[in-house]
Amino acid sequence: MFLNFNKFKKQNKNDKIIIENNTEKVVIKKEYDWLNPKTYIPDMKTEYMNKIDKDTAISLIIKGVSLGDIAGSIYEGRFSDERNNYKKIIETMYHNDEYYTDDTVLTIATVDALIEINKRYTEESYDFIEDIEMFNKYPNVGYGSAFKRWCIDKKATAYNSYGNGSAMRVGPIAILDNIDDVVNEAIKSASVTHNHLEGIKGAVIIAVCTHLLINGFDKDDILNYACKYYSEDILSPILTLDEYEKIRKRISTLYSVTCMHTVPLAIRCFYESNNYEDCITKAIMTSMDADTCAAIAGCLASVYYKKFNINTANA
Repeated sequence: MFLNFNKFKKQNKNDKIIIENNTEKVVIKKEYDWLNPKTYIPDMKTEYMNKIDKDTAISLIIKGVSLGDIAGSIYEGRFSDERNNYKKIIETMYHNDEYYTDDTVLTIATVDALIEINKRYTEESYDFIEDIEMFNKYPNVGYGSAFKRWCIDKKATAYNSYGNGSAMRVGPIAILDNIDDVVNEAIKSASVTHNHLEGIKGAVIIAVCTHLLINGFDKDDILNYACKYYSEDILSPILTLDEYEKIRKRISTLYSVTCMHTVPLAIRCFYESNNYEDCITKAIMTSMDADTCAAIAGCLASVYYKKFNINTANA
């Protein structure tokens, strides 16, 4: 299924994100054509230095997403003293009846889609068959209401979402060899449900960042790349976590499940981290959508650090 670029109207040259009465009016920045794959190609040297092989990379991505998802699951949308206690989160991680959610299930569905694309399905069915199969197998893991309707209704189409679901499931696409393929497949993966421009952008940014990390690029490369696309948004990865903490109560991010709030924040949590567990703990403490932010940040951290320090037997 190729994205129909003609059905999207161009935005006004003065477009920006506006917050009115704590409600976001989402408009796209003027200088990029978010539907053009060339927009997302990194402006940096493409020599791959310390490439991780595909089998290792996909294993790390699945584990990185799922462990972040599981660790954050019990904190999602919940204010508590424990959620603000870094030491306690680390010490009790995977010992609190945490559980996997749709973040894990749909990431595995993406892996299955990559495996099956040339075996069973036509190009037109690639984008959604695996999501629906996994939904039927795991129907009660916290899917959004719009996604549920999309899975149940055989005639359903994309629903213009800019939620963070497109970014949380896209990680496995990063294993593709060619950066152009990563961008194109990330656009297709997102647009089948999250065909809002921000939903597409968030998915592509995470896929490209993960791809770059798999291929030996460092944290500064990732931050510089992401800031190019979020530099004028209400949140940008250039903000430190301390700076974000100071402004978070003045903007509508207290419990946001949008790409434009979750993706920059997850990237910043990764950038400031010291190891995998430190990364997902920062994500849990910073985002009220703790499981998804930790899943996205965990995807990045897993292929960068390549190891997990806490015993995950209980996860």
